[in-house]
Amino acid sequence: MNTRKTFWISFGISMIGLMLFLSTPQAADKMEEAFRNSVFPNDFGPTTINVSHYPKKMQAYYKVFLKKCSKCHSVARPINAQFLELTPQGEKIAKKDDPIIFKDTDVWKVSPVIWDKYVHKMMAKHGAVITKKEGHEIYEFLVYDSKVRKTGAKTKEWEKQRERLLKNLEEITEGL
Repeated sequence: MNTRKTFWISFGISMIGLMLFLSTPQAADKMEEAFRNSVFPNDFGPTTINVSHYPKKMQAYYKVFLKKCSKCHSVARPINAQFLELTPQGEKIAKKDDPIIFKDTDVWKVSPVIWDKYVHKMMAKHGAVITKKEGHEIYEFLVYDSKVRKTGAKTKEWEKQRERLLKNLEEITEGL
């Protein structure tokens, strides 16, 4: 069974179970809050990336990323994150050549340390068994991939995909 189907089946069963067992008004409020805090627009996007045109090293790092990150959450979460890590020099160039990426932080969140911060945060989570070497490889992959898929010729494509994910989450949580 593919990851997306497994996610939706698990998600559906969890929601049904919560609705059956938590029928008081206070419990329903807690359920809504938990749902809002545990679901990200990223979760509703693609769970794979075509890396066949990436350098061999990045293809190998992608495999580490898939193996390690999928142990705690869907890889859709980082794949579809708005994060874009640029060096200060890269940011200066992007502001000139690709200013749209600074328009909406829900679509692109640009920072010189954003992926570094999140990879270290995930490595520190209880139960995450990611070595320093694996963490570095995951970090390198995420920085490279986000530049390739979210900037330059892919800017508009990424913007449309990200806006669709944001809209999907809004529709799903509407009325909660």
